[in-house]
Formats: sequence, structure tokens, C-alpha cells
Amino acid sequence: MKKVFLILISLLIFSQVATEIDAAKSSPKVTKNVSKKSDPSVSYRLRQDKKAIIVNFSSLVQVGNISYTLSYKTNKIQEGVIGSIIPKGKATEIQEIVFGTCSGKVCRYHKNVSNVKLEVVFYLKSGKQSAKKFNIKI
Repeated sequence: MKKVFLILISLLIFSQVATEIDAAKSSPKVTKNVSKKSDPSVSYRLRQDKKAIIVNFSSLVQVGNISYTLSYKTNKIQEGVIGSIIPKGKATEIQEIVFGTCSGKVCRYHKNVSNVKLEVVFYLKSGKQSAKKFNIKI
């Protein structure tokens, strides 16, 4: 009786695996999304003194809103900046993000900045989203 039970279980498992293999073979291939010139894009560069990053958002005609998060470590403490931009019909926007805090024209810059990451989400007018992530070396 044990042998019959084990054989039945083995057949069921084999049948399930064979079904999953067949399903994987027949599923459509996934292709990478190729960017178009009209897709929103983001580029960045460090400010010359390396106390800020300058982020350039472009091809914004179809963008309703942009949100960004810049995170980094300074003296083993996690720091970050969160912001958003509403393009209002502009094709490009530039944002300078300081590694530190500013009040008016006075800034206190963080020291020993490392592990910098920038995440940007474009919220398109069509309702879709486009996200981009960058690891930035200082």
C-alpha cells in the first residue's frame, strides 16, 4: 500500500512539474522597454565643491509631477532629501540638492558623505509612472 501511495504522489508531482515547464515554454517572451526621445529623463552632476548635486530633468512635456529622494550616509548616520516638482508645461527643470541643510542663504554642509542614491519617479499625465535609480560616487 505504501508503494502505491508513493507512486501516486510521485506521478502527481511529476505531472505538476511537467505542466509548469509547458506553461513556461508557451508564455510570451518579455522584452525590455526601449526609451524614446520623448520619454522623460534625468541626468546629474556633482557641484564642483561636491557639497551638492545638480539634477537635470528633461523631456517633461508628458509629465504631471516628479518626485525624488536623495539618500546618503554621513558619519555613519543616514540622511536624505525628499522633494517634488510640478513642471507646469516646461520641457526641463534643474534642481540643486545640497548635502546638508539650508536656511535662507546659509547652509550647513554634511561631511564625509558616502553611499549616495538618487531615486526619481516621473508621474505621467497618462497615469503611468516611470522610475529611475542611481548610485552616485562622490
